[in-house]
Amino acid sequence: MSNPKRHHWVPRCIQKEFADQKHSSPEKKIYKVWVFSKDGKQKRLQNIYEVFTCNHMYTLKINGEKNYTAETKFLQKIESEYSSIFKNKIKSKTPLNEEEHIRLCKFVYAQLQRTKRKKENFQQFVKELIPESKNPEELKDYLQNHYVKGIINALPDITSLLYKMNLSFLCIDDKNKDYFILSDDPCVLFNSDLQWQEFHSPGLKQKNIQLTLPLSPKITLCMSWTNNVRGYIEIKRKTMGGIDDLNRLTCRFCDEKFISPKPKTKKIWFSKYPFSILFMLKVLKHKIKEIIFKLKHNPLINP
Repeated sequence: MSNPKRHHWVPRCIQKEFADQKHSSPEKKIYKVWVFSKDGKQKRLQNIYEVFTCNHMYTLKINGEKNYTAETKFLQKIESEYSSIFKNKIKSKTPLNEEEHIRLCKFVYAQLQRTKRKKENFQQFVKELIPESKNPEELKDYLQNHYVKGIINALPDITSLLYKMNLSFLCIDDKNKDYFILSDDPCVLFNSDLQWQEFHSPGLKQKNIQLTLPLSPKITLCMSWTNNVRGYIEIKRKTMGGIDDLNRLTCRFCDEKFISPKPKTKKIWFSKYPFSILFMLKVLKHKIKEIIFKLKHNPLINP
């Protein structure tokens, strides 16, 4: 068996759930999804074997030789365990046992860390710390190996943290024509306390952090510290934090592309803010506070 060089950073086991049934053939293992640019202006129908993938994403280089164990033994095992859990439990809305919960957390951790954007950000950060190398190939190997090893080494700690969070599954009734979409950076971390601040980024330990990960067009995983709701919850389109809002966050926080089981989009997906009177009142209140603060600290008005 040849070593795989083509690696998906969003695995096929989750992508295939978003396949357009009209253009797919599960019997032949053909799954096609609609791929959209972040702004929704470009779209095309593609086989999932070609989506969110690149060469040697997780290949290590040890003693000058390519090593594929991170992909074939580490990530593929996590994907296989998740795939079984989704098929046998989550899809039928059956409660998970402790071991399944832990394995699901491993999968969520992998989706948080293994994306193309995370890799590029890590490599850019390291390049800025390390002086210009006299051996570019050696630096390239260092950047690749440490990114992959970092994913492996952090697994126990981050999985343990995720396991402590409240876990729920936001579900759309099968009779409902609405659906979720999936992006090239599938886990969205959102903290409503930080939405007015551009210099803070969300983190897993923040009190009001919410992690969402679409698992299928009808089910999105949700983890948080403050929401005590657990299990399988049916949600509607128009409620705050509902279907359209979740898709809006998916679009807004994706890197370059997102996929959908349908060839159509909605205007609200590309809005910076949700279409909600309550939220607009919050925006207005925040703007008024900003104006008052600037007036109070304006030296021309208050010398």
